Parts: sequence; structure tokens; C-alpha cells
Amino acid sequence: MKHKEENMIRNNRAREVAEMLSRQLFAEGRFDNAPGGSGTLAAAAAGAALPLSDVAFSGVSIQAIGYEVDGGNESTVHIYVSQGTVAAIRGLETEYEGVKIRANKMASLRVNPQLAAKSTNRGNLFVRAGRIACGSSCAPSGEQYSGTFGALISDNANQIYGLSNNHVIAACNHVAVGMPILAPSTMDSHPTLPAPREIGRHSAIVELRSGEPNLVPEAKVDAAAAFVPEPTVVTSWQGDLNQGYDTPTNTVTPSSGMQVKKWGRTTGLTTGVVEAQLVRLPLPYKTRHFTATVYFKDVWTIRSTNADSFALPGDSGSLVVTEDGQHAVGLIFATTTTASNSYGVMVPIDDVLADLHNGGGMLGPLRILGNHGL
Repeated sequence: MKHKEENMIRNNRAREVAEMLSRQLFAEGRFDNAPGGSGTLAAAAAGAALPLSDVAFSGVSIQAIGYEVDGGNESTVHIYVSQGTVAAIRGLETEYEGVKIRANKMASLRVNPQLAAKSTNRGNLFVRAGRIACGSSCAPSGEQYSGTFGALISDNANQIYGLSNNHVIAACNHVAVGMPILAPSTMDSHPTLPAPREIGRHSAIVELRSGEPNLVPEAKVDAAAAFVPEPTVVTSWQGDLNQGYDTPTNTVTPSSGMQVKKWGRTTGLTTGVVEAQLVRLPLPYKTRHFTATVYFKDVWTIRSTNADSFALPGDSGSLVVTEDGQHAVGLIFATTTTASNSYGVMVPIDDVLADLHNGGGMLGPLRILGNHGL
């Protein structure tokens, strides 16, 4: 009990410092995807800020700020820096009242599913017993981009749905309900692959909204679901036949240091470690009908455990599971655009299921489906 209480105190203090730091740097215009900062409105609404020097964060551009949750014996805040000289990054503040402040170099974060083709023009298609497996390339009919078919979920009426991101299945709120979702995507069609098959029909989203975060509530989820009219077309199996695994039906809350893995359209099977829960992430989106910055909070960063990338464009929608494959952790929705200093960003799976039920109007409670079509 004492250890749990100490963890809670550390978590609360780290979050408090991360939020104060975020408000200050946002008001100063330090976030590179929030041009010009938030001006006088944010300064007035910011509340407490850290009494740091004016030059404490000069010379760097920041993509996100987060903190470690249950990550060890230290309270740690992470600042994800996209631009800055080595000297500028080394010169950043490293501690505030016992809370460690760590700078992490992070490559550019973007949500643009068309970038998948630049990562690889041979998107993964996984098949087991003639059925399309999770981790495969997918996209709506008529869209020239690619994402990942993440998992199967079910509702109280035992209807089966395919799960991925809003920006994958719904092109950021703009794909018509009922539009076929194909695997592989049209963009990933290839003479050596089976022709694209319908795995579902677009059904529900968690709406993406853009706007000044002091006026528009920050987002926590990027998710959508597609009704599966023919359950024999899909399987809950994740990835290939040799290293794959069935989708776990149990879920777990992320924590810093958690070892995880995923299957995705671009990078296939990768392993990583959960690092920090973000208190602010201004994230640029670009699809045919939606170009805007969406502000997120309470989403999580994942870094690779080896020299390879944990996720790249096209992996959005991938289901993140624990290293032993026994619990679902989250859904990848954003990735860095290059392999250097790469990260994946995920939404906790429990938030995905809850918001699809509450915001998407699906019959709930929703649950992850395993042991289907094996």
C-alpha cells in the first residue's frame, strides 16, 4: 500500500509539472505545430506556470510534453524536441523541485495516411486459413492511402466490427457511412497479392475536432469501426503464421516502462517500450477533406527497443499488446515520418472502446474479439 501511495504522489507531481511547463511553453509559442503560440488568451487562461528563465528553452522547437506514470523511483517529465542544436538541447532545464526533466529528440510527427507509400510501397497483407488477419493494410474504397486493420471488436448484440483509426477508416470524419473498407488498400494492390477484399462497412467514429485548446476540448481518441457483414472473411489472428498471435481479449492500462509489441501494415512485427503519457500534443492532420491541427492529451509515446522503428506511416490503426501477448494496451494513431528518432503514439484501448460506445453510438459495452476464424 505504501509503495502504491508513493507512486501516486510521484505521478501527480510529475503531471503537475508537465502541465505547468506545457502551459508556459505553449503561451510562448515553443510548440512547432502550434504556430505563434496561443497569444494573450492562453496566457490569461494558463494558470500557474513554472518560474523558469526566459532562455531555458530558447533555440528548440517542441512537439509534445508528457510524464512517466509508475515509471520508477523518480518523477520524470519528458519534453519531445523536434528541432534544436545539440548545444541547445543539452542546455535545457533538467530538474524542477525534484522532478527530473528529460529532453527526447523526436522526428516530425504527422498524420497523413498518404505518406504510407513513402515508407514502403509493399504494404503487408496477412492471411490465415483464407481470412484477412489483423495487422494488414486497409483503407476505404476510393481512397488512395493506407492504414492498418487493428483488431476485431464486438458489441452487446454480438455484431462484429473491424477497428482502426478515424483517419484510416473515415478519412477524418469524411467517408460515408456504409463505404466498403478494403484489405489490402487499393494503393497497396500488387500482382503478387490477392485482390482487395471487403472486410467491413464504415459504421462509427470518434469525431476529430480542431481548434484553440482553450476553446475546443483536447482530443483523447482517434478511432473508427466498420461493421463486418461477412465474418468468415476476417480472423482475429494478428500478423503472419510464424510469429503471429491471436488478439488478446483482456485489456490493461498503459504504464511507463511497459514492454509492448504490434503488427502493422508498414513495419510488420515490432517491439517497444511505453515511455510517457502526454499532457499536450498539437498534431497536424492531412487528408483529402481535412487539413487541421488536432490537440491531444492523455495519449502515450512508444519508442523502439532496438535500432528499427516501432511504427511508421501506414501503421496507424495497429493494436499494441503486451510483450507476452496476453493484454491489449492501445491503438497506434500517429507516427514519426522517418526511421531516425522515431516514435509511435497510441490511444489506450479502454479509452477507444469507451469513446466508440459513448461518442460513436455503438451498442455497448464494447469488447475485443479473439478466437475468431483461427
